[in-house]
Amino acid sequence: MSMEVMELLLQGLILVRVIRLLVVQDMMMMMNIQKNTFGPESTKLAADGALPSSEAEIFKNITPGINFSKYQDIPVSCTGTNVPNPVASFDNAGIHDHVLDNIRCADYKDPTPVQKYSISAGLAGRDLMACAQTGSGKTAAFLIPVITRILKEPNIERVRGGYKAFPTFLVLAPTRELAIQIHKEALKFSYSTYLRCVVVYGGAAFGSQAREVERGVDILVGTPGRLLDMIDRGKISLSKVRYLCFDEADRMLDMGFEKQIRAIVEQRDMPGIRGRQTTMFSATFPKDIRQLAADFFKRLLIPHNRKSRFNYRLHNPSFKICS
Repeated sequence: MSMEVMELLLQGLILVRVIRLLVVQDMMMMMNIQKNTFGPESTKLAADGALPSSEAEIFKNITPGINFSKYQDIPVSCTGTNVPNPVASFDNAGIHDHVLDNIRCADYKDPTPVQKYSISAGLAGRDLMACAQTGSGKTAAFLIPVITRILKEPNIERVRGGYKAFPTFLVLAPTRELAIQIHKEALKFSYSTYLRCVVVYGGAAFGSQAREVERGVDILVGTPGRLLDMIDRGKISLSKVRYLCFDEADRMLDMGFEKQIRAIVEQRDMPGIRGRQTTMFSATFPKDIRQLAADFFKRLLIPHNRKSRFNYRLHNPSFKICS
């Protein structure tokens, strides 16, 4: 055997060993990633930094908002048919045990006024429109009941893998900052469950978000433009959405998203109003918001502060808000 052949064989053996070493390193890295992620099926924040790697990290920097413990007598009006009683505490509200543990880890003591009514209405499967200011705990108010209902309904079909995702719970937000914030809260309240949360928004790479979506989604948080883009490019189907929430709906309309919102809800494959539970949170209720509610909701429950300046009736007689 010539020296040239021997040298080629030696180089080949060295190359094989290098490849094996790289494969082993990749496997070790993947094992570390899986070990450090919280929950059995986690997702990473596309452009907002690394995924929290432990329970302590996900529940750090708790910002519960306004302290309502001293204001339990704030007058709240909730109008509608057969209005559910507001919850008095998280412990006795019928919340899933995993979610209740996460509420305690987040250091939530007493439900805020909007949470008292929103959680009871959400757990009862009622459509809801709430007037709530920033810092009032509204994000937890719409996440806690829906996550609880999903966990308590094992017959919900969950799709994993494949080219297209089929979320069960869709949250629409006007800005990427708010979408990221809601996503973090969804990760917090679904911690240690099988639910997978993903966020999509404009201004970040489409490809990385699409790959996260392809891994499967239970709770999807998104801005209207990026979400519509992903739907039209075949990455997301809304055919299995059973829970829909609009957060800061007035801001979405102020930013000109009504066309995209109507396309998502009315012109794609989302179930109709009888096939889903819909909630809307808004700081104000101008005429265009009331019209949106009239088109997207069934019988409506509307809790708001009695001292609110809003006093009107919606076009549909079954939709009303009283001072």
